[in-house]
Amino acid sequence: MTDKPAFHGQAERDAHAMAIGRIAMVWNEYQATLGEIYADLFAGDDWNLALSTWYAIPSDRTQRDALRAVAMFKLAPSSKGLEELNWLLEKTNEVVSFQRNVGLHTRLFPITAEDGTLQIYPVAQNDRIVKALENTTVLKEYAHYESQMRKMLGFAVGVQSALSSKRTGQEVWPERPQISKRST
Repeated sequence: MTDKPAFHGQAERDAHAMAIGRIAMVWNEYQATLGEIYADLFAGDDWNLALSTWYAIPSDRTQRDALRAVAMFKLAPSSKGLEELNWLLEKTNEVVSFQRNVGLHTRLFPITAEDGTLQIYPVAQNDRIVKALENTTVLKEYAHYESQMRKMLGFAVGVQSALSSKRTGQEVWPERPQISKRST
């Protein structure tokens, strides 16, 4: 903590920075969990090697493509594990990764309103971002994105547990979370 006085709009800027940081943190946890599932699909002695190859892949999307490829090779075509991993990867690729990208990469522009308060608006870089953030507040939408990622993280952990060769007891599959593109 500092004794320096707050600058104009600091609280508003800090709230947005915190929301962006929360999105980044939960995304990193989620993507790391997918990496663990990827490594779990290999035999026990190859776990560290598999995880090393996961992190050698430079993009999150390509990592997820690698997870799908390994799952298709290691899991039976009609297995519940492959079905749930495919659903997880589709939702991630169709919805959640876009939300992550909007949350982390949208340029925010501070404007001082006539009443002297600072308001922060997204600067539209393309039509998809405009549509993602129109008619909503940035902080509300960012909280929704974080919530979506937390749901997917919980689901991924459940899938990982059900697929685990170290699991004791019966296979228990998690319920698929409800994922939506926009906050309501």
